[in-house]
Amino acid sequence: ALVVGGSGGIGLATAQKLSERVKQVIIADHHEVKVSKNNISYLAVELLNIDSIKNLAKEIASKFGRITHLICVAGGASEKEFNTLAKVPDEDISKTIDLNLKSNIFLIKYLQELFEKDILMIGGSTSLNSMPHWPRFSNLKRGPSSAEFGLMNAAR
Repeated sequence: ALVVGGSGGIGLATAQKLSERVKQVIIADHHEVKVSKNNISYLAVELLNIDSIKNLAKEIASKFGRITHLICVAGGASEKEFNTLAKVPDEDISKTIDLNLKSNIFLIKYLQELFEKDILMIGGSTSLNSMPHWPRFSNLKRGPSSAEFGLMNAAR
């Protein structure tokens, strides 16, 4: 199983729980994580860099072969808080979309040859907490989630 964004929070908890049920868990993140179980491995990835995602796929193929599950919990937004959307810099909005949506699409694209079973996309509603007037982010996530679901079906 591959947990993208598994260096902390729900990602790390998911990886640890999965390690009790599957043969191998790979945590891919840009924050290094120290793993204490033999069946959990860490690989570095920078999700805003397509070449890094491609390299992740190559490294997984050479070291582990197939992926039983893909669980994407990586996400984020601007590190600053703004009181109106008008004040959020355009580059912060673009980076948020790139990290929370586009990176998942590129992960599916470059990892699809390695899929054995399920692809599970998880997007936290906290990803845009620093941006104002986004209380319905979970609803906004349905459009991107539908696009990802279509891509997952096409990848099968």
